[in-house]
Amino acid sequence: MALQSSGAISLNDIAGEFGGSQPHSLSEYYGVASGIPSSGAIDFADFYGASAAIDVAWMLVAGAGGGNSGGGGAGGMKEGTANGLTSGQTISVTIGGGGTGGRSGVVTNGSTSSMSGQVSASCTGGGGGGTQSAWAISGNANAQPRNGGSGGGGGRNHNARGTGISGQGCNGGYGTQSGNLGAGGGGGKNTAGGNGGTSASGNGGSAKSYFLGTYAGGGGGSGEGVTAGSGGGGGATGGNSHTASHATANTGSGGGGGVNAYLHGSYYGYGGSGGSGVAVIRYAGGTAASGGSISSSGGYTYHTFTGNGTFTVS
Repeated sequence: MALQSSGAISLNDIAGEFGGSQPHSLSEYYGVASGIPSSGAIDFADFYGASAAIDVAWMLVAGAGGGNSGGGGAGGMKEGTANGLTSGQTISVTIGGGGTGGRSGVVTNGSTSSMSGQVSASCTGGGGGGTQSAWAISGNANAQPRNGGSGGGGGRNHNARGTGISGQGCNGGYGTQSGNLGAGGGGGKNTAGGNGGTSASGNGGSAKSYFLGTYAGGGGGSGEGVTAGSGGGGGATGGNSHTASHATANTGSGGGGGVNAYLHGSYYGYGGSGGSGVAVIRYAGGTAASGGSISSSGGYTYHTFTGNGTFTVS
């Protein structure tokens, strides 16, 4: 319950709201809530209307898809708020891993990230990229660009793309059917992946800047025989040799597309892996909770989760 907004406030009133150890002093409560100084002069009047309850904003990103010939799709991304959290209340966080990059039959989608407790949310992993269409025969599901939070890009000479989920991400780009040329880029949070063309593969869909970073960009399409597609902010650039870039960890961005080959009865491919997911919880004022990696900027405290963990209000 918030302190009164006028009249006399005592140290006992403040301690009753915020806790602490006796003997109490005002300096014990530097930065304890939004609007209360974190250093220097501090006065009883600074505590008018102050509350130990905190209002949080959060973002959650799933793991991204791996690249094949087409770029991997970004992990699904959501944002929201939760108000009035009090001491002992929790938010449990699960972070999804990035998908494997490579060739047909190896490439995987990213994994789901979720929150439970005072926030209930789930984001779907990004779709893996598709392979070159010479091997994308009817019924070969492993060769197709996959659906996900954002969709994977179609492979070279393959007029297909993976689709994204509304509110989480966007579609991947189509591969061109003008010969074995450009592959599609993976979808990103803000925009769809670019389509492959006769001289260049599609770029990954654009990422979203939020809180302190940039997240959920698509992976660029393969550079085999054409200009490689660039990653969409954290997403990996497509490769033009027997390598492709891996996406940056804990961005939820897609792996780059790489060279595909079929030699001596076997499939080969060199797509990059997708980036793992991430979660960030933010509130105004000094540290008022535990969990994750804690930092501060611009009057806010941030708890960043790059793996599973629990946010607990102090």
